[in-house]
Amino acid sequence: MSVRYRLNTDYQRAYAKLYSRPERESRYRRDLLPDPSDYYTRHLHALRIHGEWADAPCPFHEDKNPSLSVNLVHGGYLCHACGARGGDVLDFHRRLHGMDFIAAARDLNAWEEA
Repeated sequence: MSVRYRLNTDYQRAYAKLYSRPERESRYRRDLLPDPSDYYTRHLHALRIHGEWADAPCPFHEDKNPSLSVNLVHGGYLCHACGARGGDVLDFHRRLHGMDFIAAARDLNAWEEA
């Protein structure tokens, strides 16, 4: 024979208040990031477009030949010479300007102030 215990509501509330994590609202809005094709056109010189991808000289090292490939749809980038890589415009902007996540998101107007 098993005995089932039922916790009273006051106990459940007190337990949740002590041990649960409060939900944090993210103020980062990925949908507010600039369009990758517009962003890369403004920030990279000598951009050569090939469909969804474009090539340009890499701004992260001395580069005479276009070794940086950027995706104009989702914003990912890869340098075939120095190995710099990332998944979106925000990551590229962070690396290009030496910013942390929040500063770069604010600079790109993708951070909502409370």
